[in-house]
Amino acid sequence: VAVFHQAWEILNDNFFDAKFNGVDWKGVEARYEPYVDGAQSTEDLRRIMRFMVGELNASHSGVNGPSWTLDAVDFCRAIARRPASTTVDDLLNTEVPY
Repeated sequence: VAVFHQAWEILNDNFFDAKFNGVDWKGVEARYEPYVDGAQSTEDLRRIMRFMVGELNASHSGVNGPSWTLDAVDFCRAIARRPASTTVDDLLNTEVPY
């Protein structure tokens, strides 16, 4: 819930339009907060926050999670620590540390 409120506050303090494109921004926070309590995962929270930010109808505004590039870099670092005898099956079963 804290992350949700922090994201809302950042937009509240920094959005380019003081009238939030005509949206009742405080009302948006109140409407989406109950969904945050039911979020079962980080991705659920991201999805709720994406809907919240989407209410502003502001292009180039959104909520993103970890990028594929970062995941690929972490994966490469993880396999780089493996012995040279590592097989494809070993790689497919590699747990990437986050």
